[in-house]
Amino acid sequence: MLDYCVYLLYRAALGIIAILPLSVIFFLGKLLGFLAWIALPNYRGLARRNLRIAFSGEKYAGQIRFLVPATGSPSAHTLTARVSSSSKIISENAVQLFFYPKKLPELPPPVSFEDPGGKLRRLVNEMHARNYQAPLGSVSFPVLIASSFDNKVKQTLQDGGRAILIANDRQTLAPGLEILPRAGSDLDGNWISSFLWVRKDREPFKRFPFPTLPGFETQAVTPSAVVDGVPPEHFADVLSGLFYGWIHKNVGTLVQARYGKGKLLICTFSVGTTYGNDPYATAFVDALVNYAVSDFAPGYEIPGTRQ
Repeated sequence: MLDYCVYLLYRAALGIIAILPLSVIFFLGKLLGFLAWIALPNYRGLARRNLRIAFSGEKYAGQIRFLVPATGSPSAHTLTARVSSSSKIISENAVQLFFYPKKLPELPPPVSFEDPGGKLRRLVNEMHARNYQAPLGSVSFPVLIASSFDNKVKQTLQDGGRAILIANDRQTLAPGLEILPRAGSDLDGNWISSFLWVRKDREPFKRFPFPTLPGFETQAVTPSAVVDGVPPEHFADVLSGLFYGWIHKNVGTLVQARYGKGKLLICTFSVGTTYGNDPYATAFVDALVNYAVSDFAPGYEIPGTRQ
């Protein structure tokens, strides 16, 4: 009978905890832990002994401070630290560091924005702060940066313009060609579906001396959506993507294509809220705009756009 009463109390307590906000649960846990620390001296002593046993061999080795030399392009470096006694190495560890140019673009290509939903508001402000200006007069190749593939973007491309579509929500670009959010799908980012790859021998990734399978340098811009439906015969125009499990079910995260007389870059990297703050996001968008005004020649044509 006693065991059953304890079980009922346990279930009641669990039910109450389940309906409480996490902030309240966190506060109660800290409070109860503090009260137990005061009221139970034997357990307090046991905890202190365990901490002494676990960390008795650790010593504070000090701080490392250094000046990073100026760099004209992104670079990766490894910082190695060793603790030694005489000639014997006691401990060694290393961390990879990424350095980026600090200077603002001096004469960046002119850009305009098509953002009816306000999803790129922060990006617009940050790009203006970094010397990007709207086109004035007759500009050969102004770049339109958009958050949705709407009629204005399509008309710009039909007329021969250049556009960068930065999209992280579900959109249908053409029959069979879609932007799909990763959340709630097999590509949501677990251990088997997080293999981001880039064509490091192609722009805009050529200037980044990082691996084909990016690491922590791209953490802030991790794509939250993918481009699905690019035919296998046109995968040379997929400049970066994700593969599922054992190198199959490839999808794009940066795709170049022709639409009408124009050229389109479809980007699902999370740069809308990280540009100007994260160094990789900033350098990547700058490189993407420069690539958009170059003479790149996509072979893939989005279906239904031939005139």
